[in-house]
Amino acid sequence: MKKLHLDFETRSTADLKLVGAWKYAMDPSTEIMCLRYSSGVGQPVRLLKMGEFKKPGPQLLDTILCAHSAHFEYAIWNYILHKRYGWPALWDPKHWRCTLAKAAMCNLPISLDGATQALKLPTKKDLMGRQAMLKLSKPLSIDALGFPTYNDDSALKEKMYAYCADDVRAEMALDAALPDLPPNEQKIWELDLVINHRGMKADVATAGKAVVLADTFTKELNTKLHRLTGGAVDKASRIAAIKSYLSTLGVQTPQGLDKNIVAALLRSPDVPELVKEVIKIRQQVGKSSTAKYETILEYASPTDQRMRGMLQYHAAGTGRWGGRGPQPQNFPKGTGFDSEKVCRDVWEPGFQIQYGDKSMDALSAGLRGCLVAGEGKVLCAADYSAIEARVLLWLAGDELALGKYRMGINLYNDMGKSLYGYAITKDSHPKEYGVSKAIILGCGYGMGKVKFRGTCATWGIEIDEATAEAAVKAYRKKYKPVVEMWYKQEEAARNAVINPGSVHPCGKVRWGMDKKREFLVCRLPSGRHLRYYRPSVKPIETPYGEKQEIHYWCAGLGGKLEENKTYGGSLVENITQATARDIMANGMLNAEAAGFPVVLTVHDELVTEIDDTETEQLGDVGDKERLDELVKAMCSLPAWANGLPITAEGWVGKRYRK
Repeated sequence: MKKLHLDFETRSTADLKLVGAWKYAMDPSTEIMCLRYSSGVGQPVRLLKMGEFKKPGPQLLDTILCAHSAHFEYAIWNYILHKRYGWPALWDPKHWRCTLAKAAMCNLPISLDGATQALKLPTKKDLMGRQAMLKLSKPLSIDALGFPTYNDDSALKEKMYAYCADDVRAEMALDAALPDLPPNEQKIWELDLVINHRGMKADVATAGKAVVLADTFTKELNTKLHRLTGGAVDKASRIAAIKSYLSTLGVQTPQGLDKNIVAALLRSPDVPELVKEVIKIRQQVGKSSTAKYETILEYASPTDQRMRGMLQYHAAGTGRWGGRGPQPQNFPKGTGFDSEKVCRDVWEPGFQIQYGDKSMDALSAGLRGCLVAGEGKVLCAADYSAIEARVLLWLAGDELALGKYRMGINLYNDMGKSLYGYAITKDSHPKEYGVSKAIILGCGYGMGKVKFRGTCATWGIEIDEATAEAAVKAYRKKYKPVVEMWYKQEEAARNAVINPGSVHPCGKVRWGMDKKREFLVCRLPSGRHLRYYRPSVKPIETPYGEKQEIHYWCAGLGGKLEENKTYGGSLVENITQATARDIMANGMLNAEAAGFPVVLTVHDELVTEIDDTETEQLGDVGDKERLDELVKAMCSLPAWANGLPITAEGWVGKRYRK
């Protein structure tokens, strides 16, 4: 097929950052200011301006369209060029390719500018052109009837046209510099596009009611805070004022008021009750999770209330999905609350009487319940059980531990018995069970006693240093094949860096590096590659002598390229999480093929939306049969995962829940 690179510049009364690409493209006010396109590097970049789209578009049945963040171009093409102007529909994702996806696959910055700079490509950074585009894309004013007035300066338009052309050239250079997604990974990206277009319905009425309640509670709490502090602090959002006030009471918080510090202050018997009251108010008002209700309202379509574009393909270097918009991936767990009940209770006049000083916590817990099935549908969801722990042991070849999983033995209980010397269960010894679970889920990647103790604290489990040290030692003694894998993987990766062009098998993966020293590559069991950009080894001193430490470059939190160092445990963590992600991706493809349309994935959970066929005769039995079908599809593994014991469990219902 021919390939066409393209980029749109648009204008709208809708705010793209607030509503997301899909709702933006569907908004009646959104217009295309220009389209720049080219057939390849060295070819002219053609221009279509506003007013030139009314002619029938070209026939593109044998054409691949390529863009950076192609979800946006896909939505603009189909909802504006096709639906308004009669251009050919290109709903089939097989017609599309994405350079952002290619950059993400290579663990590079995903912005077009960041990716091209990281690769040192000869592209132009046109700041003046970008400023011109921004001035043209947002209305100068909106009249009483809702009609916008835009900047129509011809000089700004010329700068925008040039800026858009430069973006197309940068996309083409990036496309040529990076490997294509492998065929199976391209299918997964295409499914991601389908899922994001499908969206998930929001209960906008309940979300709106929750916003009103949260605002009411916030005002009441701020009034109480003002009274408690004698007027020193009038709003709980003013952290500096709270810290200053606490210092007058003898409580110093130089590290701020994050959740760990707040939890420690609330637990301390030495902290005055007045201080605890102030901190509790800050804790309630500071819940960013309640702001997600507003994001739900922003993202939901006014026509069908579905939120589109909530998933980010390959958000992590391991390939795992991330979230956009409301980001269900970081919804609070809502422990101690029934999210469905909360969604009913927000409509009752006695909400605050019922939940008291936990009202904001209850609202946070209700977020999940605001994601619902469409009309005549139900949600059918399943979650892989301890998938990372299982994959880790499978990669390490620990057949003894895998055998326990196959026999249905709870490895958390098993670990607890090894650590404490007596049998534990979740019900009989909840703290010991929590520690044991933390050991299995956290100690497989080389975690030391200090970090393990901190990890337990984030789970609300306080342990002393001796227990933390004993826990780490118990894991390493019990799971020696995992410990051995840390060192073997590090050695194989290091040897690949030192010897470009050579291949170093290590268990179920293989390491290698191209002779240009551009990428260190780990071939996963699935055949997919993990990539580490511009790797090197640097000598460091350790308590055990000199060691060659592996360094590489990747996208940091701000999206900029930064240098990182790694070690055996971290490499094993990457391999394990990437393999678990490939199991999830395989499960998503299987679910779709089995008639379970996917609407969301959250960590190790798959959420699908199916027809509601409940009858008096079937009831829960019918739900169980359909859930069993989904679990079967998710746990039907490809040949490369032979011997991996995977299980999943889930639920069927109208509202999303944990």
